[in-house]
Amino acid sequence: MKTNVASTSIENYHQCILPNKAAQELYVLSVMSLNRLYTGRELAEITDFVPGTISRILGDLRKDDLVVIEGRKICPLSGKSVFAHRKLAKQLVLV
Repeated sequence: MKTNVASTSIENYHQCILPNKAAQELYVLSVMSLNRLYTGRELAEITDFVPGTISRILGDLRKDDLVVIEGRKICPLSGKSVFAHRKLAKQLVLV
């Protein structure tokens, strides 16, 4: 019996990966306060996600206009000047 790998991979993506990504994005948004700037490292520490995952989530949230880059700030964890992210006050629509 042959398996169509492409169709099973797409099916797995829509059933497993997408809901998990959405849950991660909602979790990151829930820990962010309005009018406060966050670095990726700060969010990684708060959420226990690895920095690469936080970077992907912040990129997705920026594409959806839920988070913006507000210049730079000194990261309290690394002491380096890094991009600072701010959550926008937008109403989310549940689908």
